[in-house]
Amino acid sequence: MATCHNHALLDVPFSLVLNRHPTSPIPWDYVFQTDASELGTCLSIWDSSHTHVIAWTLVQFPWGKDQEVGPLARSAQNMREYCGYCFALIFLHALPVVPSQNAVVLWQGDNNAALSWVRQWKCGSRNPACQRVFMAITILEQITAISLSQTSQIKSEEMGEVDLVSRGQTTDLSVLTPDRRVDTASWKVFSDIMAACNPFVDHDLNENHTEFLNVANVLLNLPSSPDKPPVRGTR
Repeated sequence: MATCHNHALLDVPFSLVLNRHPTSPIPWDYVFQTDASELGTCLSIWDSSHTHVIAWTLVQFPWGKDQEVGPLARSAQNMREYCGYCFALIFLHALPVVPSQNAVVLWQGDNNAALSWVRQWKCGSRNPACQRVFMAITILEQITAISLSQTSQIKSEEMGEVDLVSRGQTTDLSVLTPDRRVDTASWKVFSDIMAACNPFVDHDLNENHTEFLNVANVLLNLPSSPDKPPVRGTR
């Protein structure tokens, strides 16, 4: 799988670059709605009209709460929200039956910083851990053949059950119903990414090539459903 051994996996068709220009969004096949708290991030995948929940899950963060004092005092909330898109790419890619190859998505959330980082293809944080998440997203968009149409910001109070799940409430829900929940607690790729991207570990980035290879190696544990049909033909 590793892109570092096959650079062709990172080739991007010129048509895809044109379609992803922010002034020409293309229709999306799915809506990612995610929200994050210090506990975890809720990933929910909806149909294109955002009326039907296809699947949802809760990925819990191992990092703990923001550190308010000491040499590593910092808030990691923007990064937690940013992880939502990274994890949603993996979630859709690995869901059995649900077509994902060549899918186009709309990402909806309430964190303007994270949304803008994905929309502008950059990471606005100087935290090395957050920059690793950016590298993971860059690699994942090529491996999964899932691309972004556009982002949509909504008010925090309108996040509804997605917000509740991110804070640990996984029962007594009317929209995110149990039959749509996927247990991802054993998905090693999530724990590996979070171990490599701990925002409260003070470390420097290696040179770019080495960091890229390190992140690519983490993604060797990416779950996949190779028999799934593509959403549409190759773009």
